[in-house]
Amino acid sequence: MEREESLLKASILPLLKRAWALKWLLLPMMIVVMGSAVYFTRQQTKIYQASSRIIIDLEAPRYLPYNGQEIVSLGSGKTWNTVEFFETQFRIIRSLKVSEEVAEKLELIRDHDFLGANRIEPEKRAEFLAQVNPAQILRARLSVNAIPDSHVVEIRVKDHDPTRAARLANAVADAYRRQNVGHKVSAAEEAVKWLANKVSELKGQRKEAEERLLKFKQDNDLLQATLAERQHLIGLTIQSIENDLIKAKQETSALRSQTQQLRRVSVDDAEVSIPKVIDNQLIQRLKEQRLTLQNQRTELLEQYLEAHPKVKVVTEQLARVNRTIKNEVKGIQRALRQDLKTAEQREKSLKRLLGAQQDKARSMQALELSFKEFDAQVKSTATLFEQMQLRLKEAELQAQTTANNVRILEAALTP
Repeated sequence: MEREESLLKASILPLLKRAWALKWLLLPMMIVVMGSAVYFTRQQTKIYQASSRIIIDLEAPRYLPYNGQEIVSLGSGKTWNTVEFFETQFRIIRSLKVSEEVAEKLELIRDHDFLGANRIEPEKRAEFLAQVNPAQILRARLSVNAIPDSHVVEIRVKDHDPTRAARLANAVADAYRRQNVGHKVSAAEEAVKWLANKVSELKGQRKEAEERLLKFKQDNDLLQATLAERQHLIGLTIQSIENDLIKAKQETSALRSQTQQLRRVSVDDAEVSIPKVIDNQLIQRLKEQRLTLQNQRTELLEQYLEAHPKVKVVTEQLARVNRTIKNEVKGIQRALRQDLKTAEQREKSLKRLLGAQQDKARSMQALELSFKEFDAQVKSTATLFEQMQLRLKEAELQAQTTANNVRILEAALTP
């Protein structure tokens, strides 16, 4: 340690002694240098910085109903992407678009002092003004600073004129605030135009769908009753026809059986075996007469011979009754054949009617598919029309609202 100190003294002391020897030469030089620095510093243009403060909320006030969705939402409304959100807003504030609006509003193109045109030679000033861009100059002097742990943002503008610096800082803040809400309003206005055209288009589509459904009902006679009612009525008709057909088949079968049986047996057998003959009242009376005549003939034969006139009279009467019974049985046989023919025709008629109703039921099923398709088109178009109409009203409301998530906290003061 002592060795290092001794080496340091050995190297510095000679320099100090030499400088002291030259003090009268170095002192004027130092005075000249310091004086020159002070002079040139005083000759430099003074630069002032003005700052305005704004608050950028994560979400603007919502004027629409709770379930209503805005066309353009100002802010993110979320905390997990606040860094990206604020960085985007900073870039918008420093964007050329905001600077252009300020330059146009304050007519900076006429402010030669701001543009630096007054420092240009008069003969070159016109050319300079033709090429200069006041928005780019303002943008170069503009900076944005976020206040930590808050939503407060400081907009800073530098200028050699303190009053203009404050005016520019306030103009930038106001332009950004207006552009922020203007973006929402302009987007909502564009949405209103698109939605209005879409609503008009859907209104026409809904009318066309309703007209197609109405024509379908007119063509298929569905105006007085619904399709379900028609199908229910056809179902009841088919059920009734099926019941009648079952009865007709039973009746036809019974008549066919009796006819065949009557054809196979004799008249005497028919009297005691065929229900239609047995139940015939005329034949019942004729059988009673025949029985009476048979008893009379038996009694007469006990007294007289067959050639006796009394016996002959009773025999002839008995023959007439038998012929009448035989004719009546034949008549019943003819009536059965006619009834069988009528029953068979009725059965065929019921089968044709049943087939027609079944075909109608099948056609109604095909109609049901078409009806559901037309009805679905009407309902879907009407639903979409109502949704678009509601969205149009929401867009119209948003286009009229000026709710903003940006507000001025402190205007810039002259620095």
